[in-house]
Amino acid sequence: MNPNLEFKTTIKRSFLDNCKRELIINSDFIQFEDKDLVTDYFTKFYNSEITDYRYGVKWIQGAKFTIGRDYQIFIRNNENKIIKINFKSFYGINKNLHFNNYLEILTTLWNFHFNKIATDFIEKFQNKVQLSIGNVHFSDENIIIETNSILKKKQNIILWENVRTIDYRTYFAIYSQENPVNINQSYSYKDDWNTAILYTVIRTILKNKEIETS
Repeated sequence: MNPNLEFKTTIKRSFLDNCKRELIINSDFIQFEDKDLVTDYFTKFYNSEITDYRYGVKWIQGAKFTIGRDYQIFIRNNENKIIKINFKSFYGINKNLHFNNYLEILTTLWNFHFNKIATDFIEKFQNKVQLSIGNVHFSDENIIIETNSILKKKQNIILWENVRTIDYRTYFAIYSQENPVNINQSYSYKDDWNTAILYTVIRTILKNKEIETS
């Protein structure tokens, strides 16, 4: 995508929303009309502030069956503030239009902001700088997946030659080839921050090491 271009669209959250809300994405900032205050309509994150995102589709349940979809995108900055972009379709009305708009926003966010974050992580790894994405810690020899339970903190160490991944529509999983039953961790694109970045970084490293090439 040409870095000089700007993506601009309007979003009506649902038929109950009284206004069309402006969303602007470019290489310098993300701005969304997510407020209803007369003196303060917009939330704006500059490029240097943006740290995380997650996204997904939440099914809207009726009394007996699914009646709609809520397309959700969350963007977080370094002050832990969040922009929530979401819009709903009911009973299949404008379903394709909403889905295509959702994909276009995600593609634009990746091209303007999150691809660079993933690339920076990859470059740090190549320069043998230890780094972390969520609860996954990277070193030249292995990854460490750190999990917390009510009783204790647990660390699973996987040597790079044993790291394997699998990707599904709504989540991504990392596991140990030596012990896949006991050493595995899944990450939801909707619920876990930066799953798409984690996927890109770890798959790129595995590809460069010729461990996973597809």
